[in-house]
Amino acid sequence: MTALRRDSEYDCILVGGGLQSGLIALAIHHHCPDASVLMIESGSKLGGNHTWSFHPGDVPDSSRSWIAPLIQYCWRDYGIRLQEFDRTVELEYASITSERFSDEIESLFLRRSSTKRLRQRAAEVVMAGHRDPLHYGSPTSSAELPEISSPDPGWRLLKETRVVEVNNNSVVTECGRSFAGKNVIDCRGPARTSTYAETGYQKFFGFELELHDDWPEKSPIVMDKLDDQSDGFRFMYTLPFERRRVLVEDTRFSDTPILSRDDCLQVVSDYVHNKGIKVSRIVREESGVLPMPFGNSLRPPLSCALTGGYAGGWFHAATGYS
Repeated sequence: MTALRRDSEYDCILVGGGLQSGLIALAIHHHCPDASVLMIESGSKLGGNHTWSFHPGDVPDSSRSWIAPLIQYCWRDYGIRLQEFDRTVELEYASITSERFSDEIESLFLRRSSTKRLRQRAAEVVMAGHRDPLHYGSPTSSAELPEISSPDPGWRLLKETRVVEVNNNSVVTECGRSFAGKNVIDCRGPARTSTYAETGYQKFFGFELELHDDWPEKSPIVMDKLDDQSDGFRFMYTLPFERRRVLVEDTRFSDTPILSRDDCLQVVSDYVHNKGIKVSRIVREESGVLPMPFGNSLRPPLSCALTGGYAGGWFHAATGYS
């Protein structure tokens, strides 16, 4: 059996590299800049393959400055179409893509870890009797800089690293490495949740399309009800990223988690064709099956650590969005 290797203690360990984990990291950077953070993600990329949309007006003023860099698209309004009802809602609507999210969070960890290494190097130079390379021309004492042996582990991002054990003050990875943390937050997704006593599902399959023709709407249509209402309440969801680039999703509120890509692709193809639009190619696909537990049927997994993300119940009860 491989002996556990234990690293320095972090102020916060974030298990999982999804949306809530990234938002927590940004909040810590903004509100507690001296805190040390470790994020551990099992995949090769943060944020998976998603498009997260929200109303910017719902974001508190105190958080807007550090949420804004994540936003890739923003519209002045959006539409709702329920066949006999057609309404334009004059509220801003914004989207965060996984690509933008991943770039921003990885950049944050890179900046924070690089700053720590630079200051450690500066301390080494000072201790060797040289001037501080951060302040050219001005003598600096070692008391003004952190000691090289400081227990502060700084900021660190580990990808392609699977966590097999989570406790209230430590995590253990698959390779047997142990990390200590004053606060451990498990932000892994809905797959970790226990079986629900009663639940429905919000499920969708979306296709980002490159078009031959201009998309007819300049604003998102967040709900365009379909004639076919089999498999629950069904509607189309569209985000026009550019004149000839749009995300079209077949979305359903259903009693079952079953979702067929081919069926959804056919529905999306028919929807686009009926608008007289020709598709050049499918740029990207994304899908999701989100449990929507009724009442008190949600049972987060038993753990001594804090539970964030979907598994912790941090989602909207009426939509399933986390």
